[in-house]
Amino acid sequence: MPLSTGDVSSDQGAFPAPRATRIADRGDIEVVGAHEEFDANYESLMTQFVASEWPDDNRKSQNSARRLLGQPIARNLLTIIWKETLVTEDELGRTGMKKRFSANETINCHKLAILLSSEPCDVTSNCTLFRRIIEFANKLDLVARTQCKGRQLALTGTSTLDALMRELAKKNRKALEALGRGGCGDA
Repeated sequence: MPLSTGDVSSDQGAFPAPRATRIADRGDIEVVGAHEEFDANYESLMTQFVASEWPDDNRKSQNSARRLLGQPIARNLLTIIWKETLVTEDELGRTGMKKRFSANETINCHKLAILLSSEPCDVTSNCTLFRRIIEFANKLDLVARTQCKGRQLALTGTSTLDALMRELAKKNRKALEALGRGGCGDA
């Protein structure tokens, strides 16, 4: 005899849909779609940028940079560096955001690893990953590294990073506008 969790009507078969199943409303689906589009916008923009701006003929290194810089963690890292070093307090204030670091605080890979790690045991591995991301970003003139104390390198965004992030913002704004019209391209 089949198991059942309620009344079985002839059109439902032996296994009706659970009552607790929540069907996502259109807004949930649109938000997820917008996030996917944001990720795709970033990856596309970074792929084009790496392909056009890579400073040498080393294809292996270029492909590594494209793959690594195209990842969401690289976007998060570059966004924080951009926001903290290039975006003014006034611009942030208009969006309701604020800086995570004080004006006189040095931003380096270790501080970013502490900020972005979910567990203390992840800091070392994230710091290593972030150094690779920053190395590629520096090679593409997205991030400047300046010697400060001992072996510490202070990280600052460049005008190239600013232009790239503002271009990404334009693309993402279009995705948000499509969302406001009733969906990400399916209206």
